[in-house]
Amino acid sequence: MRPAAPYTFPEPGVAWLSQARARYLVRASRLLLEPGPLPTWLAGAWAGVREPLADLLKARMGDFLAAVALPQVGAPLCAGRLDEAIPQLLLELSRRRLLGREGVWWPNVVPRLLSAPRGVARSFDPPLIGALFSDGEVEIAAGVPWDEGGERAFLPLRAGGWLALADNNPLALMEAHPDKSGNALSLGGRGAEEWVVALDEARALVAEVMPDLAAEHAKVLATVVPVGFEPERSLSASYREAIGVVYVTLHPRVAILAEALIHEVQHNKLNLLSWSDPLIHDDGVLVVSPVRPDPRPLLGVLLAVHAFLPVAQLHIELLAREHPAGDPERLRQVMAANGEGLATLAAARPTVIGRALLDGMIALDAWQRTVAPVRA
Repeated sequence: MRPAAPYTFPEPGVAWLSQARARYLVRASRLLLEPGPLPTWLAGAWAGVREPLADLLKARMGDFLAAVALPQVGAPLCAGRLDEAIPQLLLELSRRRLLGREGVWWPNVVPRLLSAPRGVARSFDPPLIGALFSDGEVEIAAGVPWDEGGERAFLPLRAGGWLALADNNPLALMEAHPDKSGNALSLGGRGAEEWVVALDEARALVAEVMPDLAAEHAKVLATVVPVGFEPERSLSASYREAIGVVYVTLHPRVAILAEALIHEVQHNKLNLLSWSDPLIHDDGVLVVSPVRPDPRPLLGVLLAVHAFLPVAQLHIELLAREHPAGDPERLRQVMAANGEGLATLAAARPTVIGRALLDGMIALDAWQRTVAPVRA
């Protein structure tokens, strides 16, 4: 029987994910209502919307936090781009008909508006100077409503969430990996429907062999941003500020795409937890990483092993079922890297929560080595 691994694999009756999400949303809302010093050009506009937003948070907290949870709102907000986050939030509150018929006026520049639930994205050239957000409607000029027509910018995925054909994460082009230069949205010459089919197949594979993990993915994964086609390798990314978003390349092998989704959702889980609970006392020392060519802080190694333990489990389950997607050599590779990573993490100074996390990871790795059909 698989051992308990807190914060790595879901455990029946344990609601840490919901609790961590609630704490993250409260912190994100605080960034909105108590942002600290603002530039003059933004301070006046923010002051005009702060009171109605604070009142709405008190009166309709669940609906308000559900709007903040959408990555199109949360990513710019947590990245410090209040100027982009507020109109996105007002758009979602308008969709929920929470702004009244008189609405809320945002006087600043509005360069774009996008909404995954509405399936729309529109950039304004030149940018709008102000917009009125009211129940179910956005007025972009006196008496002129925003037209949401055109092609859908967010395509629904079968297991929940969307494939994004537009992205407003301000950090998307910032990249720490030496083999990449950011995460600019790209279909890689493939059609959007091909992406949807591939993502649905990859998530179905996870659900087939690890239904508890797939159920967790349905709670965490909101948006998949395509970043090209890579026939020989898989590149993926996620950001602490963009909870619910994963950036992945399309790969012809379903198991490789499933690995990427598992990997980045694992990062999302710890990113979510990190908004309220630090994991290790990281003194900034760089160490050799088992999965990256560049030196990494201990937290980076922790994130890597945490992401690859379920990847190892994926191949253990596939091989146990004699599934054609199972890959013994890949499993051997991943388990070897996990062993190296855990050995490196012996030098870490975890917090209380980090200790529980790390102990569970060590127990899970040891158990996997007893049940795996290969040896690392």
